[in-house]
Amino acid sequence: MKTIEELYNEVMASEELKKEFLTLKPEEIESFAEKHGCKATFDEIKAFLTEKSTASGELSDDELEQIAGGKMKPDDVLGSVITFGASCQKW
Repeated sequence: MKTIEELYNEVMASEELKKEFLTLKPEEIESFAEKHGCKATFDEIKAFLTEKSTASGELSDDELEQIAGGKMKPDDVLGSVITFGASCQKW
């Protein structure tokens, strides 16, 4: 079985998995993880994503530049969506 981090890295490396993940409803996240070889609860996945988004607490120079310049790469968009969903949505 994959860890949540292994699945996260796999999703971040695959345009197809990113698109699939972005269409998920919160109640579908556990099934998505299991389908891709990771047995984890929604709460475990949410905690991982929340920790991932707040690990450093600071933005890198590159992230600041992207925000200031209005440019984001696809990976950044997925990270933002995941972070927003995990941190802000009430489940």
